[in-house]
Amino acid sequence: HIPKHAAALRAVPLERLLVETDSPDQLPRALSAADAVVPSEWGLSLSAPRRDDEGSMNEPAMLRGICAGLAGLLGVDAEE
Repeated sequence: HIPKHAAALRAVPLERLLVETDSPDQLPRALSAADAVVPSEWGLSLSAPRRDDEGSMNEPAMLRGICAGLAGLLGVDAEE
């Protein structure tokens, strides 16, 4: 993560935080490598990001992992 992004995230009250996947061409950093594997703790049926002719695709299925990463930065449980 980039420190200024983490600081901005921490400045937002948790009840005001909205997480969405509106960036189909921007995967989470952990999945950006061509041989990336979706971490099993994300609980997805995908073993790797889906790919098209332009590269990997972000999709709503990745939201659980994105939330887990944000929760880690905030020091809270992902369910919050």
